[in-house]
Amino acid sequence: MEAVIDWIETHSEPGLHEYSAERHHWQHIWDSRFNWYQTLGLCKWLSRGDAAEAEFANAIKAEIDAREHALKETIALDPGDEQATLTERVATALAARNPAAGLNLLATVGVIHASELEAPVLKFSQRACHHLASGGKRDAEFVKRGAEMLQATLLPYFFWGANRIEPARFG
Repeated sequence: MEAVIDWIETHSEPGLHEYSAERHHWQHIWDSRFNWYQTLGLCKWLSRGDAAEAEFANAIKAEIDAREHALKETIALDPGDEQATLTERVATALAARNPAAGLNLLATVGVIHASELEAPVLKFSQRACHHLASGGKRDAEFVKRGAEMLQATLLPYFFWGANRIEPARFG
């Protein structure tokens, strides 16, 4: 992890000119910027226990910049790609301590085709964003309620939904 951190910190972020319009979709460069900062944040978090809020904030800024670029150039965003990355983007907004950005993404993209596994995570993320954006704290009660919510919705999926094992078999 430290080698990855060192490499990223000694190189420049991906430049907007690195992907040609003829060979790549316009969103590739913006996604690479998001991934650049998200990777740096995750490595710092896992290796050092650093909350890496600045790195996650830069990842969310790259997402916001991509959306502003699309609006300015009147480029339609791909709803399938947006749905596929929504959970990750909202989680990154929460890690950046920017719940307003998470709420904005949830409102803009919408939870249209969330999978059976993603739906509870998005529901939790939406609750967390609302709680924090309205001045709520990340205290023990917040963590407890979040854990209860995820356990109630995700554990049944893993035990019964993913394997299609009926609850009665666990008697």
